[in-house]
Amino acid sequence: MGFWASKTLLSAVELHLFTTLGAGPLTVPQVAPRLGLHPRGLYDFLDALVALEIIARAGDGATAKYSNTTEAASFLDKNRFAYLRGILEMANSRLYGYWVALTTALKSGKPQNETATGAGNPFDAIYADAQRLEQFLRAMQGAQLGSFMALIAKVDLARYKTYCDVGGANTTLATLVAREFPRLRRISFDLAPATLRATSQLPG
Repeated sequence: MGFWASKTLLSAVELHLFTTLGAGPLTVPQVAPRLGLHPRGLYDFLDALVALEIIARAGDGATAKYSNTTEAASFLDKNRFAYLRGILEMANSRLYGYWVALTTALKSGKPQNETATGAGNPFDAIYADAQRLEQFLRAMQGAQLGSFMALIAKVDLARYKTYCDVGGANTTLATLVAREFPRLRRISFDLAPATLRATSQLPG
């Protein structure tokens, strides 16, 4: 039943729960109107996240206050620098549904992504839809942010004059390079649809 835990987390991300809790601990009566949720399942929903050690609870019943754990505050609050960005959003809205067809994929040997519906190359479909492309770029940003930060910490670019990121997507790496090496000339190169949406959206 591992998918129960996965979907609980993904729904919490979709609802912006962790960003809402980023301002401070809240009770269930306070959370419900902020997120537009019915109170019937909200206690169980939040307590499931507590059991998963994703959020914390102090107290019991209607007066209990829920707050982010250190990890949730760091990686799941949209206002924090290390937020995982769109990778969890894409997992929820795109990837989760395709995993329902895992048995079909194993029996047929055929991909179960956009190509299963005759949509052709999944990347063609993603790049043709501005909203899906932006989500995909945010997803790649979230998946790669840690590696980018490690790269900049270990590679001294100060002795170079020009930096070029081939396949720079929404310029996340270029943005991080600019913060660390402001005198370096920076070039981020990618396909036209990506360059038109070239904004890393990094907090701070």
